[in-house]
Amino acid sequence: WAEEDEAVRERGRLEREASVEDVSGTIAIADTAGPAGPDRGAEIYWPDENGQPNNIDWLPVRHNGGIICGFWDNHVKRYSKSRRKAPIYWLLQSSKKNYALWLYYHRLDKDTLFKALTIYVEPKLRLEEGRLGQLRTQLAGVGSTGREVKQLEKQLEHQESLMAELYDFRDKLRRAADLNLEPDLNDDVVLNIAPLWELVPWNEARKYWEELKAGKYEWSSISKQLRERKLI
Repeated sequence: WAEEDEAVRERGRLEREASVEDVSGTIAIADTAGPAGPDRGAEIYWPDENGQPNNIDWLPVRHNGGIICGFWDNHVKRYSKSRRKAPIYWLLQSSKKNYALWLYYHRLDKDTLFKALTIYVEPKLRLEEGRLGQLRTQLAGVGSTGREVKQLEKQLEHQESLMAELYDFRDKLRRAADLNLEPDLNDDVVLNIAPLWELVPWNEARKYWEELKAGKYEWSSISKQLRERKLI
């Protein structure tokens, strides 16, 4: 998706304050390119230490609600061989697909999800809360009838729905972050991605999360950490 200019500026400020080195190459921005239709494509890139894009892929995608839908499906297929499923770019997506983040598996650490909340999600919420307040102020100043009122009411309804979706995304991401799990590449992708099952549009994540909670994969670092925290 394409972030609004204001959101980009806000994110850039927070990245500088949090040290860009901490997120470089880990949390990605997705941007759309080309006209609507079968040739529409997506550029997925990771900001370098200077915040500049490092392009990693381009694929034809379906575009839905401003969020890239097809890249993930193509990527899972590309990185799945035989019984092994190991996508390295992870899509975290809101319930109605109006907001998303991408994570790079090989650069994850125990703080990545907290950084995603601080640098991306919370600023987005503040931005949209400001827009919601502006709409309420506008509506209060135009009376109770007329075409403009109806338009503003419709915009307000849409904005309130978006806010509910973003809060839901934030709460799910925070639940995963609050597990305080240290990713371990020796556990492979399916176990590391499992705690994000509420946000990743992949049934495998939920399947492995439920199996972890049932006590399977005791050999894995993720399982040991969950037991230490008395979560299983």
